Amino acid sequence: MKRSQPSCRWRSRSRTATDSPSRRTARRSGLTLVEALAGTALLGTVLAAVLLADARLTRQEALAQQRLEAQDTANSLLATWWSDRDTLPRAADGDLPNHDGWRWRTVIVSNAAAEELGADVVRLEIVDATSDSPHPLASVDVLVKRTMYVSQ
Repeated sequence: MKRSQPSCRWRSRSRTATDSPSRRTARRSGLTLVEALAGTALLGTVLAAVLLADARLTRQEALAQQRLEAQDTANSLLATWWSDRDTLPRAADGDLPNHDGWRWRTVIVSNAAAEELGADVVRLEIVDATSDSPHPLASVDVLVKRTMYVSQ
């Protein structure tokens, strides 16, 4: 009877010339210095973009809050002036006591349709005198009869 060779679950690989110790070291997994530097640069770029976006968002949020507060202030001023319509300033300006650096000003805005009605458009603006921005924080146009004005 012929004897069969036992089947072996673990077969050993025969060594080839490419399995030399120096060749096996070169196949080791890991990052090269260039890959690590590229990854660090990419991570830094993403981090800088996120920080810039956050700073911009914070500035926009503060400006929006300031504009809402300026609109409330303009509404309060108009409510005070409207209660006694003869005191509505036509072309004047003044400080706002509760807001450092904020001022109000009123100007007459040219409007042909309003002039035909015997009225003027008075623009109330709330401005931040400490800011470099030429734009007002809030602006409200009011249509007023000409007889309601008192020169100031």
